[in-house]
Amino acid sequence: MPSLQGKACLVTGASSGIGLAVARRFAKDGARLGLISRSGEKLAAAVASLDPDAPKPLVVPADLTSASDAKRVVERAIAELGGIDVLVNAAGAAYFLPIGETSEAQWDEILGVNLKAVFLMCRHVVPLMLESGKGDIVNVGSIAAHIGLGNSTAYTASKHGLLGFSKALAAEVRRNGLRVITVSPGSVDTPLWDGMEWTPDKSRMLLADDVAEAVYASLTMSDNATVDELVVMPRDGVL
Repeated sequence: MPSLQGKACLVTGASSGIGLAVARRFAKDGARLGLISRSGEKLAAAVASLDPDAPKPLVVPADLTSASDAKRVVERAIAELGGIDVLVNAAGAAYFLPIGETSEAQWDEILGVNLKAVFLMCRHVVPLMLESGKGDIVNVGSIAAHIGLGNSTAYTASKHGLLGFSKALAAEVRRNGLRVITVSPGSVDTPLWDGMEWTPDKSRMLLADDVAEAVYASLTMSDNATVDELVVMPRDGVL
């Protein structure tokens, strides 16, 4: 069976939630990890939770909505991991508010983290992968890319945009040895919900590990196959 053992895998949003679950799953498989998040302190805690037998990861605190930070992350990965075989864009932000209560700053933050950061990372990673003739990019989307969720105009717009971005990028690079995969989960029990005035019943949500397994499965198919999009839902559907 295909494996990620020895592959250089860069994971954004790796300090918590889906990104951390992906990092743990990849570490279990022996991947060489690059872990990216804004908080160096949280990244240190994330590293401590990885399989102790896994290769020591590269850790880079960064704000990926910054073009200079995105470039710096990729340069560090090239220098210290020898390249990038897999990029998982798992960093995310959300506010669930009526449009009249959604500030311009909140709109900019959500579109910045959920869409602009993905663009910036791919802008630097894709040429590297094209040069090597291989590479996998996984963008963590949402079921919100397919439906209109009330009180989530900014979040829904960002996830619709991310799915369109992924489809366009796949069309651009798929005949050059690259795979672009979108994994779109329903509600997931992660710290993203912390501080929200209302949340669905967390006991009915997906676990971050469920999404991580979906990401891993999409990457360990044969080289002749690709998953353009994988939708992973709670058993009860939209919560």
